[in-house]
Amino acid sequence: NPLPTNYTWYHNGKEMQGRTEEKVHIPKILPWHAGTYSCVAENILGTGQRGPGAELDVQYPPKKVTTVIQNPMPIREGDTVTLSCNYNSSNPSVTRYEWKPHGAWEEPSLGVLKIQNVGWDNTTIACAACNSWCSWASPVALNVQ
Repeated sequence: NPLPTNYTWYHNGKEMQGRTEEKVHIPKILPWHAGTYSCVAENILGTGQRGPGAELDVQYPPKKVTTVIQNPMPIREGDTVTLSCNYNSSNPSVTRYEWKPHGAWEEPSLGVLKIQNVGWDNTTIACAACNSWCSWASPVALNVQ
């Protein structure tokens, strides 16, 4: 068989313009590069069939992590304060959360922190959403009165 003279590459079924080499090189991988890659080879005898493709799974830490105070403001000393740790996207999925500072606080569900009998010295709290990596949110001020 004659060697291929041209290749056509596909990402999620859509032709990748300008990709005609035997290999596709992605210098800086980003989440949107995830998906199925396949190609068709062409030689002087004609065009082959597209193969089943290969799946590219792009993993990354949680993005846009925020610590959200669920309580109405102002927070008074002695109140019970509930905070949640939110994030925009993550691959793989978030499996745990961390909180700063550490305290003997209740975590009623994943990503939710409950501080009972809050003191005036509880000034700022930050959370991290974690998969294989942890991403920290900016601290939020409780402004206990």
